[in-house]
Amino acid sequence: MDFSPGPAPRGRAENRDDYPPDLPGHTGGHSQLDTPSTRKADDEARWEQRLAELQDLRAAGGDWPRHQKTDDAQERTLGVWLHVQRMDRRAGRLSTNKEAKLNELLPGWREGRGHRGGLSR
Repeated sequence: MDFSPGPAPRGRAENRDDYPPDLPGHTGGHSQLDTPSTRKADDEARWEQRLAELQDLRAAGGDWPRHQKTDDAQERTLGVWLHVQRMDRRAGRLSTNKEAKLNELLPGWREGRGHRGGLSR
């Protein structure tokens, strides 16, 4: 008995390399899985960029950015980023390296503007 797979069914290629290179989906034998992901590196670069932007804002005399109730897109972006850092720290998800950088470069980052009015905690 012969258990070899035999020829490919008529009209179907055995693998992607059997398709002509101009067909959609043809990758020349390389898949996206062959390419290393840059997501982690991109996330780290974005984190460093936000840190630098916030340093510049504070050095120029700006207040802590708001993550709500602002029409300024840049302020909101930095405010959301800072808010996430605070939440991650409280949840134990902020790395010690990132927390140390924030402590060193942005003293007071944990407290921010403080609450004005309303109920005290």
